[in-house]
This record gives sequence, C-alpha cells and structure tokens, in this order.
Amino acid sequence: MGDNVHLSREDLLLLQDGELTAAEAAAAERHLSDCEVCRALKLRTEQTFAAALAAIAAETSKLPDYRRNVLQHRMVSARRRPWTIGFATAAAGLLVAAGLGISLHRNHQAIVPYLEDRPVPNPQLTPGAVRVMALGEVCGEKDDDLDPAVPAATEQVVFAEYHVPQQQRGKEFQVDYLISPQLGGTAEIRNLWPQPYSTMWNAQAKDMLERRLHGMVCSGTMTLEQAQQELAGDWIESYKREFKTQAPLRVEAGLERPLLP
Repeated sequence: MGDNVHLSREDLLLLQDGELTAAEAAAAERHLSDCEVCRALKLRTEQTFAAALAAIAAETSKLPDYRRNVLQHRMVSARRRPWTIGFATAAAGLLVAAGLGISLHRNHQAIVPYLEDRPVPNPQLTPGAVRVMALGEVCGEKDDDLDPAVPAATEQVVFAEYHVPQQQRGKEFQVDYLISPQLGGTAEIRNLWPQPYSTMWNAQAKDMLERRLHGMVCSGTMTLEQAQQELAGDWIESYKREFKTQAPLRVEAGLERPLLP
C-alpha cells in the first residue's frame, strides 16, 4: 500500500476493521487525507457495508431458526478470517448461498435494471484498478485472453451493484475485467463489470482491442499506463480510434485473428 497507489475497497475494509498493522493504518490514513478519490470510495464502501448489514438483519429475521443460526455462524467465521474479498462481499456471498439473493443497494429510490444495450460500465462503480506490473511481465507471454476466474461470490456482488436481474446472470451477461489482467488489471470489484454477450460491442470486440493494446505496449508504441487508460475510459471509442472503424470488425470463420487495419 504505497502513498502513490489508490487504496482498494479491501484496504478500506481492513482499515475499518482494525486488521491493518499500525504502520499500514497510518499510511492508509495519510493517503486518505490527500486523496479525494479514495475518500469517495471510502464513503461508498461504508454505505455498502451498512446496507449489507441492514439487509442481512432484515432477511435473516425471516429465516427459520435453524437456517438463521447456520448463517450467523458462517458470518461470524467469515468475519474472523483474514479478509480477502471484504466482509461485505463475503456477506453477500453467504446470502446468495442461503437462497436470499438480495441487492446491496435496495435503499435506492429507483432501481433500473442493467440492460444489454449498455456495453460501457458505470465509471462510478467500475473505475478500474491495476497492480504494479513490469514490462517484462506484460510482454513475457502472449495475450491469450485466458483471464483468471472470478469467484462466484464476487460475481454476485458485481451483478447486484449493477442490478442485473437474477434470471439474466451468467446467461446474458458475464462478469468481465475492465482493464485486462494481461495489462495489469486486478480482480478487485472496482475493476469488474457485467458485460453483455449479445450486443454489437461485446466481449469479442473488447478482446480484440485488448490484444491490439497489448501489442502496442510490447512494441513500444504505447505505454502500459496509456493502454490501461484506454480501457478504463470509453473502450468503444478507443476501439474506433485504434481500428479506424465505427463498427466492430468481424472475425471470419476459421481465422484465429481478423485482418486488422
């Protein structure tokens, strides 16, 4: 956790729970005092955390005694373990496992379902998150599009944040990385979003852009930071600029790669 790197949601939850060392907590507080972005994330995290606890209390009160006791036991166990995906994420995962499937944003006055015609993520929910990555690591292997699997509990939190209807999860949408891991993107929730399968600007088009940017970084025509910004901003506009087209290029049957301009 360096002073020049934004705090993650997990860092903030660890800080809130007193799980950081004294030195780490001091560094986090110092960073928060100077970083407006992280203070805003801290506020959203606290609101989500409070909403999760309130939702848990409301939903568990409706459960039969034996299910409520089992769920509470699991929550206490999760609360005592070292934080990996954050307590709010763990709580949401437990609720999904219990068959509740609640949204952490029920306090919104108007919930608009996340429709398939939204191929660009909400920047307030998904600004992107990266890790420090040396150029040799980026270019050591080809970009094969094999992204690390996202844990099921984390996927459910992402779907809930975007209000994706339960029946569409995993069918019309996949939880995808905004900034690809091959270009330094992390598996934090703020780098994950529900990408539609069937729109014109779908995962295939974004994968093509990611390969193009990866090649440019490794050829020295673009910095890694610039490539990350291209994906974290409006990736569709970036695609149009890079491929000089207003529509995604087709991949012909039998070709591993399209003929690129």
